[in-house]
Amino acid sequence: MKGKKIYRKLAWLNELPAAEAELLFRTCSGSREWARSMTESRPYRMLGQLFLRADEVWSQIVSGDPHGSAPGWELIEERLIKMLER
Repeated sequence: MKGKKIYRKLAWLNELPAAEAELLFRTCSGSREWARSMTESRPYRMLGQLFLRADEVWSQIVSGDPHGSAPGWELIEERLIKMLER
Protein backbone atom coordinates (compact mmCIF):
# COMPACT_ATOMS: atom_id res chain seq x y z
CA MET A 1 0.00 0.00 0.00
CA LYS A 2 1.21 3.48 -0.83
CA GLY A 3 1.44 5.58 2.35
CA LYS A 4 0.02 9.01 1.48
CA LYS A 5 -2.64 7.66 -0.87
CA ILE A 6 -3.84 5.19 1.73
CA TYR A 7 -4.11 7.85 4.42
CA ARG A 8 -6.08 10.09 2.06
CA LYS A 9 -8.43 7.16 1.51
CA LEU A 10 -8.65 6.64 5.25
CA ALA A 11 -9.64 10.30 5.68
CA TRP A 12 -12.17 9.86 2.87
CA LEU A 13 -13.62 6.80 4.61
CA ASN A 14 -13.92 8.70 7.88
CA GLU A 15 -15.78 11.55 6.17
CA LEU A 16 -18.31 9.44 4.26
CA PRO A 17 -21.94 9.69 5.35
CA ALA A 18 -22.75 6.77 7.63
CA ALA A 19 -25.01 5.01 5.12
CA GLU A 20 -22.31 5.06 2.42
CA ALA A 21 -19.58 3.91 4.80
CA GLU A 22 -21.77 1.06 5.98
CA LEU A 23 -22.37 -0.07 2.38
CA LEU A 24 -18.63 -0.05 1.69
CA PHE A 25 -17.84 -2.01 4.82
CA ARG A 26 -20.57 -4.47 3.99
CA THR A 27 -18.87 -5.28 0.68
CA CYS A 28 -15.87 -6.43 2.71
CA SER A 29 -17.67 -8.96 4.88
CA GLY A 30 -21.30 -9.28 3.87
CA SER A 31 -22.25 -8.70 7.51
CA ARG A 32 -24.57 -5.82 8.41
CA GLU A 33 -23.55 -6.11 12.04
CA TRP A 34 -19.84 -5.83 11.22
CA ALA A 35 -20.40 -2.96 8.77
CA ARG A 36 -22.51 -1.05 11.29
CA SER A 37 -19.97 -1.51 14.05
CA MET A 38 -17.10 -0.46 11.78
CA THR A 39 -19.02 2.63 10.71
CA GLU A 40 -19.87 3.58 14.28
CA SER A 41 -16.22 3.17 15.31
CA ARG A 42 -15.03 5.91 12.97
CA PRO A 43 -12.91 7.98 12.79
CA TYR A 44 -9.86 5.82 12.25
CA ARG A 45 -6.70 7.87 12.70
CA MET A 46 -4.27 5.15 11.66
CA LEU A 47 -4.48 2.08 9.45
CA GLY A 48 -3.51 -0.12 12.36
CA GLN A 49 -6.52 1.13 14.29
CA LEU A 50 -8.84 0.30 11.37
CA PHE A 51 -7.50 -3.24 10.99
CA LEU A 52 -7.39 -3.91 14.73
CA ARG A 53 -11.02 -2.84 15.13
CA ALA A 54 -12.04 -4.84 12.05
CA ASP A 55 -10.43 -7.97 13.47
CA GLU A 56 -11.96 -7.45 16.93
CA VAL A 57 -15.47 -6.98 15.58
CA TRP A 58 -15.11 -9.90 13.17
CA SER A 59 -13.87 -12.19 15.93
CA GLN A 60 -16.98 -11.40 17.97
CA ILE A 61 -19.26 -12.12 15.01
CA VAL A 62 -17.54 -15.37 14.04
CA SER A 63 -17.68 -16.66 17.60
CA GLY A 64 -21.47 -16.40 17.29
CA ASP A 65 -21.51 -18.30 13.96
CA PRO A 66 -21.94 -21.94 15.00
CA HIS A 67 -22.13 -23.22 11.41
CA GLY A 68 -18.99 -21.46 10.21
CA SER A 69 -20.76 -19.74 7.32
CA ALA A 70 -18.89 -16.44 7.74
CA PRO A 71 -15.99 -15.66 5.36
CA GLY A 72 -12.49 -15.88 6.80
CA TRP A 73 -10.66 -12.91 8.25
CA GLU A 74 -8.00 -13.06 5.51
CA LEU A 75 -10.63 -12.42 2.84
CA ILE A 76 -12.08 -9.46 4.74
CA GLU A 77 -8.61 -8.01 5.31
CA GLU A 78 -7.86 -8.35 1.59
CA ARG A 79 -11.12 -6.60 0.70
CA LEU A 80 -10.39 -3.75 3.15
CA ILE A 81 -6.98 -3.24 1.54
CA LYS A 82 -8.51 -3.19 -1.95
CA MET A 83 -11.15 -0.71 -0.80
CA LEU A 84 -8.43 1.64 0.43
CA GLU A 85 -6.36 1.25 -2.74
CA ARG A 86 -9.14 2.30 -5.11
